[in-house]
Amino acid sequence: MIDNDFFGLGLFDGTFLIDGAHIRGGGGGVWVIADSASTHVVLNDVSLSRLSGPPVEKLECCGFTATVTVAP
Repeated sequence: MIDNDFFGLGLFDGTFLIDGAHIRGGGGGVWVIADSASTHVVLNDVSLSRLSGPPVEKLECCGFTATVTVAP
């Protein structure tokens, strides 16, 4: 994902494995949202560069949690 206007990747309510992605440029890297279920994301060998915003942004609501694990 290159030069997105907002975040390179948005993940909503669930469990996700992102493996070997490259996010470059844009407003931010990965947006992890927990709104109606908890969200867990594993970032495996993910490259984030030249972002104007945060590499990872977590948004939580209504008692649900957003977690991110970074693997080498």
